[in-house]
Amino acid sequence: MEKSIKRVQKICGALTVVMKICSFIMATAFILSVPCMILGHTFQVSAEQLNAILFNSCSVCIQSFFLLIVFILAHKIFKDISREYTPFLPHNVKRIKTISLVMIVEGIVSPAAIFALRKLFSIEAYCAVNGTGYIFLGILFYCFAVIFEYACLLQKQSDETM
Repeated sequence: MEKSIKRVQKICGALTVVMKICSFIMATAFILSVPCMILGHTFQVSAEQLNAILFNSCSVCIQSFFLLIVFILAHKIFKDISREYTPFLPHNVKRIKTISLVMIVEGIVSPAAIFALRKLFSIEAYCAVNGTGYIFLGILFYCFAVIFEYACLLQKQSDETM
């Protein structure tokens, strides 16, 4: 049992580093997309190219914002698991539920925003953004959260009987 816990903690420690790197990449994408949106009009390009630059910058900004939230929450979960005896803690359940909500919102907001941006910037190129994958993942994460919630209850009962 102790060996399994150590292995889980070690894996979660490594995943903490991965989530930090992913968070940094998403934060960088978000930060770099904002100046393009603000300063886009100063570029020496045609109106069509400018619209494409602004459209892409806004798209990256929206998507990286949602993913940044997910990576930060995942980082916190893995960090706690790597330091605690059990992963079944109420704050981890709350974080997993928040991740599921963010994923569902991303699946709804992102395609709608990108569709609106295509119309706003008169982008004629076909750009399919389907949010069903994010919605499905959000529902899946919610199911994991419910399982974790039940495991928290079992963990509490186990701790009380000892």
